[in-house]
Amino acid sequence: MSASEDELDLSNVNLVDSELSSSPEYELKQESDVPSTDLSTGDGKEDAAAFDEEPLADAECTAEYERERKADEEMEKTLRNRLEGTVAVTEW
Repeated sequence: MSASEDELDLSNVNLVDSELSSSPEYELKQESDVPSTDLSTGDGKEDAAAFDEEPLADAECTAEYERERKADEEMEKTLRNRLEGTVAVTEW
């Protein structure tokens, strides 16, 4: 880099600094200064009552979950047998 390029870089930095210093200042508030709107602090009775009659999942979703769970159990059983050596390597 030549001397003129260094001066150009420094002038850009000074320009950014002056723009930032002329911007309006803002008051930053601490988290404790802002009133909490955390929904988990309530007792939840109103929320629970709204969905009281609805099932957590429909039959299709439950059936899919059961299929996946059984497949996972089979895979775990297969891998456990391989790890314990009850299945020969040639059968993998």
